[in-house]
Amino acid sequence: MMFKTLITAFLISTVISSTAYAATQNCASDAETEYRVPAGLLSVMSAKEISRPKDTFYGPMRLYKEIIPLAASGIGATENEIKTNPCQNYRAAAWLLMNKFGGKDAKDIFTAVNGYYYGPHKKEFGAVTLKIKKAYEG
Repeated sequence: MMFKTLITAFLISTVISSTAYAATQNCASDAETEYRVPAGLLSVMSAKEISRPKDTFYGPMRLYKEIIPLAASGIGATENEIKTNPCQNYRAAAWLLMNKFGGKDAKDIFTAVNGYYYGPHKKEFGAVTLKIKKAYEG
């Protein structure tokens, strides 16, 4: 009986995790559409964000606490929404990428990606940008 209960609990948690993952991916896709980010780029960037500490970086895009107020005003959300709501976090990241870091004006989206990670003054691509570019372009 105990084994059957454990298997049932495992299957339920797997379904919930899969559903949450799919919902988060929809948030990324919706944000890409809203801010005209190339399809799939936010998901690739998010996958590279896992190692950033959660006490100063928030959400699936691990937005730095110091940039959240700017992003919040840019998308019309609260800072807390960006920190706690994955969809708002993706929207904030997309807005930053395309506006603050020049993605909508850049000839190469990876120039904006580089600005997103290293600031607008670093002209040569950094290691994170190169990893994201390689993963995105396959």
